[in-house]
Amino acid sequence: MKAKVTNNSKALQGVWTPEGLLQIEPGHSRTLVIKAGHEERTKRFPFLSVEVVGEVEPQQAAPPPADADNADLIGAMTDDELRALILRKTGKPAHHKAGHDRLLELAKAAAQPLSQRTE
Repeated sequence: MKAKVTNNSKALQGVWTPEGLLQIEPGHSRTLVIKAGHEERTKRFPFLSVEVVGEVEPQQAAPPPADADNADLIGAMTDDELRALILRKTGKPAHHKAGHDRLLELAKAAAQPLSQRTE
């Protein structure tokens, strides 16, 4: 929800937005997007005045990351991306001391369909 929030208190107050906590100076107003699930909570604070300005336009969803079935994609990934892929596909984190070559090996194995895995 997009709203104009006014801080009527004598202290700095914060409102949760999708980007994080946004501080509002005493006596000042800001137009912002209130984080989903925090709208009613924000309205309940007696020291914040909340005026709904509109709804947030849904953003076009970014395409999902490539599923890394392609060895070229896996080969171009950073260590952190490989670790995230391994965790997502297997549910287990790679060992913290695993080097790039070992991470590549694990990621390629994790990206294979279950029917093709040899482990």
